[in-house]
Amino acid sequence: MIWYHGTAPTGGFFSAVTSKEDETWHQRVTWTLSEPYAAMEWFPCKQSLTDKADSSAVWITVDSGLVAGSNGVLEGVDTLDGGTRLRYRWHHRHPIDYYLISFAVSPYRVVEQYARNIREEGDSLLIQNLIYRDADFLEQNRENMEETLRLIELYSRLFGPYPFADEKYGHCLAPMGGGMEHQTMTTLAGLGFTLVSHEMAHQWFGDYVTCATWQDIWINEGFASYVEYLALENLKSLLDARTWMEHAHSEALKEPDGSVYVPVEELDNLWRIFSGRLSYKKGASLLHMIRYELADDSLFYHVLQTYLEEYGDSTATGKDFEGVLEQVSGKDFTWFFDQWYYGTGYPVFDISWWQKKDTLYIRSDQSPSGATPFFRTHIDFRLETSEGDTVVRFLQEEPEELFVLPFTRFVNALKMDPEEWLLFKLASLSRVIDPEKEGTVIIYPNPAGGMISIHLPVVAGELHLEVMDLAGRKVMEKILPVAPYRFDASVLPDGVWLFRMVSGRYTWTRKVVVHK
Repeated sequence: MIWYHGTAPTGGFFSAVTSKEDETWHQRVTWTLSEPYAAMEWFPCKQSLTDKADSSAVWITVDSGLVAGSNGVLEGVDTLDGGTRLRYRWHHRHPIDYYLISFAVSPYRVVEQYARNIREEGDSLLIQNLIYRDADFLEQNRENMEETLRLIELYSRLFGPYPFADEKYGHCLAPMGGGMEHQTMTTLAGLGFTLVSHEMAHQWFGDYVTCATWQDIWINEGFASYVEYLALENLKSLLDARTWMEHAHSEALKEPDGSVYVPVEELDNLWRIFSGRLSYKKGASLLHMIRYELADDSLFYHVLQTYLEEYGDSTATGKDFEGVLEQVSGKDFTWFFDQWYYGTGYPVFDISWWQKKDTLYIRSDQSPSGATPFFRTHIDFRLETSEGDTVVRFLQEEPEELFVLPFTRFVNALKMDPEEWLLFKLASLSRVIDPEKEGTVIIYPNPAGGMISIHLPVVAGELHLEVMDLAGRKVMEKILPVAPYRFDASVLPDGVWLFRMVSGRYTWTRKVVVHK
């Protein structure tokens, strides 16, 4: 028997125990948040991700008038001290990782619902909502609570039956600025669609299967984030889902050097583990690109279901998921994980295209934003013609590729990745003249340290010059009025730069090395 007592530390999002009043609904809540390292601050435990407890029992004594929520099933409420105090006895009978054990206390109103089609045998599932005791809150969130039912029914269909269907799923409200996926009883700030869809997804991805190391937090957060997209795709609209993915991509592109896999030397930095741009948004992008590479939704969901079946009630790493992916799909994904999971950054594309008689040519030049030198990937292009659009797919296996396609219709415009599958930055996309007629662009000297000369095969007046780094960020823009064009490269730091040159209707992009 261990006597463990005192006041748990508080302060900050990742504090063990927090007590705070909600500023909108003016209801005080005391709740726990143990991820990743704070469980030991409020109960004695072994903080090992790979050694799940086989069950948990949480007994909470509170003043009369308060309600205490926790994991599993409420087995009873005892009246103590002449009715002035109550003891809530919760019991969870499934394997559970230490940081997923929780409680939340407040003068809650308990609203119970039942979801259907959750278990294989078709029984209903209890959904317990511990919400603020305010009639306006209940009225404003009725539709949200109905969507909770639709979400858990959707997930049970896509991923397999809700893992804890013999107990319950629930929500405890707390003014925490987000949510925490405590097993069977999520603690969260509100009941909005996106937040609930994310935290509920963790019951499968994060709770039933938990990351085996904090370096592999993608197993939790990347998956739950992508399920936000799937929820929008299935229950809202494809437009809503694509808008979500556009935002995810824009956030991930703000980290040109980071990897989804957390380096061991950064494990003491909680905000690096839970990086919104890397662990969440870029992590979601990885699953979206895996789905794209598989090009078969039934196969993609079969991969997820097999992964959950194999590692359910246990833990997994990114390498474990890669193994299931390769086993089920029969395809090698080593290259994908090397460049996207363990590697850093993303590809930057410079696309030029032209049409000659009955043939279309697309030239794709790829540069890296970070240390990973190259990203092998399929690429979709939408060819827009007056007779209708056509989408074609190519595989880029080298940094510079020329794709050749027999195509008799005249192409008015070309769009890369029209359905938002890929994470990348587009430095330029331009229609150019036939290279056989283009002649040679001469930039001399190259490498350069001072003044350089630019000679173009076609001169159509002044030259509009844009200088970009290899991540596609524009650092300089100049108008060079007359040929031969002259530019002082000494104003640029040493390195490799992209020169995008536009003269009339002609466009050229070339790499220039500056070394002073």
